[in-house]
Amino acid sequence: MSEAQLQYQQWLRSKQVQVASDLVTTTNDTNLVVAGWGCVAKSDIERGTVLFSIPREACFGAAATDIEDEEDDDADDPTTRDTQMDLAISILQRRQKQKQQCLDNHNNDESNEEDWSHFLNLLTPPPHGLPWTWDHEFRHAMLRGTELERVVESKIKRISTEYEQILKQKEQHGLSSITYQEYVNACEIVAR
Repeated sequence: MSEAQLQYQQWLRSKQVQVASDLVTTTNDTNLVVAGWGCVAKSDIERGTVLFSIPREACFGAAATDIEDEEDDDADDPTTRDTQMDLAISILQRRQKQKQQCLDNHNNDESNEEDWSHFLNLLTPPPHGLPWTWDHEFRHAMLRGTELERVVESKIKRISTEYEQILKQKEQHGLSSITYQEYVNACEIVAR
């Protein structure tokens, strides 16, 4: 088991996540998962077997973000707002907190209940990227004349608009700084 897997397993235990580890494992073996990390079965699993028990505090989702919208009555309902942007902001917020904690606690080995670093360290953009992250010339050459060309260009415009919106409200979102590429990477992780 790799160091990343060991740290992730320790993080799961700290969040009181229960995993049927005799039946499933987390791996980045490219013979078993397409890209990044995945959960795979070690053997056949009988229907109805509980594989995971995950407390709400260990859930990373749009409803768990630090985003506040005083003008929107539906702000707490992830079904009525753009969860891609919310999740991307949440990833960026937690990564900034992680960096700040590393700076603040450089010599402190104590664990932190709010530390999501071992989970976030497993979240990386896919190795070949998604079409809307490709270099403009490559994207144009690959998608020109296809049905995806317009869809991908629309996605790029949406991400650019979201990024501009976030920049205007970055303090409200608890972000000290954010680059366009950081936001694109976070959206790419969310899209997987």
